[in-house]
Amino acid sequence: MKEGRKMYRVLTGVAIAALSLTLVLPQPCSSVTTEEQLANWPAPMWQGEELEKVREWEKTWAGKKINF
Repeated sequence: MKEGRKMYRVLTGVAIAALSLTLVLPQPCSSVTTEEQLANWPAPMWQGEELEKVREWEKTWAGKKINF
């Protein structure tokens, strides 16, 4: 019976330690985004003449399927 209690205590200690580390350590996916970054998101990929070329391409090909 003592072995069962000992194992229960060890498992309880490990669970408490894991929970404590999870709550204390910083999350790797957290990030800081400024108001300026949000205002400028998404960043445009094309500008000026390149943008006009892309828009013309979209008028021709948007919604069409390409089959060989």
